[in-house]
Amino acid sequence: MLITTEWLDELDLNDTTVLATAAARLLDARKGKDVTIVDVRGKTVVADYFVLVSATSTTAVRALTDYVCEELEKRGVKIIGTDCRAIDNAED
Repeated sequence: MLITTEWLDELDLNDTTVLATAAARLLDARKGKDVTIVDVRGKTVVADYFVLVSATSTTAVRALTDYVCEELEKRGVKIIGTDCRAIDNAED
């Protein structure tokens, strides 16, 4: 199945709600499991949303993370970091 991402070009990725939703949609399209957006506005200064995903292996989680980061960076989104600590403690 071919996954197209041109729809991202029409979005205002400076809006954090739109950005979180776009990331979740990308993860879902690539078969991420249990994709969840957590609204942390007003609870932390680090982010407005956390987008959580699980997958069948640590390799799959890394591939999902790389995919979303690449697609968003192509559109000018600066990726500050991703949290992969859970990945490092998991087993394939």
